[in-house]
Amino acid sequence: MKTKYIEIIFRERSPSGKTCIWEIVSNSSGCGLALIQWNGMWRQYVLYPNQGTMWSHECLDDVKAFLVKENEIHRATRKRGICG
Repeated sequence: MKTKYIEIIFRERSPSGKTCIWEIVSNSSGCGLALIQWNGMWRQYVLYPNQGTMWSHECLDDVKAFLVKENEIHRATRKRGICG
């Protein structure tokens, strides 16, 4: 998913193969900004920002929309291990 400022790129499946990991990259610099991956305690995909990164409300809105979508997909297909 590419937006005005960031791109969310599928990186790999988790070691269990049941969930996915995505990397968030800056469109302007190409630098990695964060990972999105499953958090078992919270039972949902969450954002793990890299230390020292700053996030505008536009970028956070894009990440939120992605998280909402992926968490819905996971709940609907969790036994099949499908990544959106």
